[in-house]
Amino acid sequence: MAELQFAQDILRCDACPRSGERNAATIVCKSCRKHLCQSCVPMHVVSSRTEHVVVELGTNYRTARTLAPATVVHTVNSGFKPASRVVKTTDGFLWTSADMNVVKRIDMQGVVMETHTTGSIHAPFDIAINKTNELLFTVMAAKTLNVVRSQTVVQLVRFSEGWTPRGVCSTARNEILVAMFKTGASDKVVRYSGVTATQEISHDSSGRFLFQDASFVCENGNEDVCVSDMDARCVVVVQSTGIPRYKYSGRSQSRFEPGSLACNRQRHILISDKSQNCVHIIDEDGSFLLLVGKSLIRRPVGVCVDEEDTLYVTERVSGEIKAVKYLSG
Repeated sequence: MAELQFAQDILRCDACPRSGERNAATIVCKSCRKHLCQSCVPMHVVSSRTEHVVVELGTNYRTARTLAPATVVHTVNSGFKPASRVVKTTDGFLWTSADMNVVKRIDMQGVVMETHTTGSIHAPFDIAINKTNELLFTVMAAKTLNVVRSQTVVQLVRFSEGWTPRGVCSTARNEILVAMFKTGASDKVVRYSGVTATQEISHDSSGRFLFQDASFVCENGNEDVCVSDMDARCVVVVQSTGIPRYKYSGRSQSRFEPGSLACNRQRHILISDKSQNCVHIIDEDGSFLLLVGKSLIRRPVGVCVDEEDTLYVTERVSGEIKAVKYLSG
C-alpha cells in the first residue's frame, strides 16, 4: 500500500454551513486550528471567550498535503517495556505511560525530564495534552481525570455513580472529552468545560446506543468526535452535536481492533490496530487512504501527531516510540 497517493481537495471553510457549498479557506485560526473564509472571520472571533489568533493561509497551506510512502524517521526509547500511550507537546517533548502508576516526560533522545505518579497505585488508561501543554490522564481503577499542572498532579474529576473513564482528549476550544462506561448503561462521551460536564453523547435521535465499548476519543479539525469502539470493532464518528456521521470498520479482508486515535491537520483520522500491526489512515468522511504497516511498526498501542503532522507510534512490546512521515512536502 505504500505506493498509493491521494490528492486532497482545496481546504474549505469550517464555519460555512454544511448544507451548502463551503467557501475556500483563506484564513486560519491558530488558536483553534479552524480554516475560515473572509466572510466567516468576524463571527468566529466573537464566538467564544477564547482569544482567537487569525492569520492568512500561506501558499503551502492552501492545498492539503498528499500521502507519501510511510517512513520511520526517528526512534525513541520510552523507558517502558511494555509501553502504552504517547503524546507530544508543542515544545518538542513526549509524555509516555505504561502498565504502572507513573507518567514520564522525555526528550527526543529518551532522556527523562519529569516523572509523576498517578496519585494512586493504578496505571493511567489514556493521556492527552491540552492547549497549554498540560498533561491530562485518566485512571480507570481510581475513576479519576487528572492534570499535571506546574509539575504537580491535580485531580480534576472523580467520577461517581458507577462511571469509569477511559479515553481522553483536549479539543480546539480547550474543552475535554472523556469516553466512559458503566455496568448496565450505554457507554458515552462527556464534554467538560473545566470540571463542568456540558454535553453527553450516547444515543442517536431514535434512542439507539451509539457505542458498545467507547474506548478512545479524539476531536477532528471539523469538530467531529471520533470514538474507537473495541467491541463493535469500528470507529464511530459523530458531529460535535452528537449526530452520527459514519462508522469505519476497517478493511473487509482483515480483523479490525481499533485502539488509540489521533487526528492531523489534514483532518485525517489515524487509528492504531495492534492485531494487524498497523495504523489505518482515513479521511474526514471515512474513506480509507493508507495503512502504515507491519514492515515499519509492531503492536501499536499509542498514536499521536505533532504540529507538522508527523505520526508518533508507541510499540507495546519493544517500548519504542517511532516517528513516521507519511505526507509529502
